[in-house]
Formats: sequence, C-alpha cells, structure tokens
Amino acid sequence: MSSEDEDMLEPEEAALTEEDEPAPAAPRRQAAPTERTLALRDNVLKEILACGWSRNTKISPDALQVTSALVRAFALEAKHRATAEAAASAADEVEKEHLERILPQLLLDIGP
Repeated sequence: MSSEDEDMLEPEEAALTEEDEPAPAAPRRQAAPTERTLALRDNVLKEILACGWSRNTKISPDALQVTSALVRAFALEAKHRATAEAAASAADEVEKEHLERILPQLLLDIGP
C-alpha cells in the first residue's frame, strides 16, 4: 500500500476551533415598537406591596425595580398562556375562563 492509500483510509478528524463552534442562541426579542408594553407605575406597585407589610417597612429602589420586573414577567406569561388557551378553544378573544384555566399551572410553575 502506498502512503497515498494510507491517507485515504484514515478518517479525517479536525479539532473544533472557535470558528467551527455554533453561534450562541439569539437573545429573546424585545417588544416591537408596535406592541404595547405593560406599564406599571412605581407608586402603584409600592401601594400593592404595602398592603402586605407593616407601616414601618420600606422598599429600596433596586428591590422595587426587581419586583416590577417579576410582576411584568408574570403578567406577560399569563397573557401568552391565556392567548394560547383561547386559540386552542377557537375563541376570538381572551376571556375570563381562559385565564381561569391557565392560572393554576402558572402559579405552580412560578411559585416555590
């Protein structure tokens, strides 16, 4: 066997380089300018939170920002699930019944 034949028999294996690695997944898309975003004013969120706290408890601006992001994420997830439920039941609009159907699983998915 010649050296050329030996080269043909050996499988060609190349080490992966940075160029060969798949590109990282694209980040989640931001809301398009035509989509409305959930507007939640800080003073409204403070009042909601104050209902469960004593009068002496305060919330820092950073904690308020994180809480606001969590409430937005919860509301958007509820919207998406209720929309899917409405589509599955061939409804033209999301109604109270669609939210009632998705709420138990949503609370289990987000809760502790």
